[in-house]
Amino acid sequence: MFSLIRFVFRLAGYLLLAAAVVAFVADGSRSIAQSSLSISTTAELLMLAMPEIAKPLISGLYSTDQGTFLESVARYVLEGPAWVVCSGIGLVALVVGRRSVTRETAFAYN
Repeated sequence: MFSLIRFVFRLAGYLLLAAAVVAFVADGSRSIAQSSLSISTTAELLMLAMPEIAKPLISGLYSTDQGTFLESVARYVLEGPAWVVCSGIGLVALVVGRRSVTRETAFAYN
């Protein structure tokens, strides 16, 4: 059971790292084409990937002036660069899903 959960975390981590690389390359190519620095936010990436899910989420977060601590953290994450957020969450998922290392103790006999 735990191996399946670890597998799901590792799979999500690798997919998020792949998305981070794609977002980084897309930002680089857009910056070269525009001759200026262009960085896509996580909200823009979500709107491109899942518009029917992301639109109510984003509009609900920005409809209130002041919110709870979690809403402010979510706003901060959505306004961050997509490749930074995806790589950070992906690395955390890989650490959570890593395999446990068992080490055997070896004794030297004379």
